[in-house]
Amino acid sequence: MLTIIVRQLIFTIQQSVFVFPEGTRSYFSKADLLPFKRGAFHLAIQAGVPIVPIVVGNYSHVLQVQAMSFESGTIDIRGIPPRLYTCGASN
Repeated sequence: MLTIIVRQLIFTIQQSVFVFPEGTRSYFSKADLLPFKRGAFHLAIQAGVPIVPIVVGNYSHVLQVQAMSFESGTIDIRGIPPRLYTCGASN
């Protein structure tokens, strides 16, 4: 059911879905990547939409959740090729 709703949102109103594949962001002050979860990839395959890899740099210098501190600053965000097409793919 959720897949149908997401697919309708994506195609009807041209809405993008931004998902961190590790399920949440790491709150460590040094760069650290958590293990990927498969849900976002299953959702993309079931909805038949492409996966566009985007890298978000460590932003602990801007947002410190545990300290409830938010500072101004710059966060490096980059889109990286290739776009992964999921049409016709299966889980």
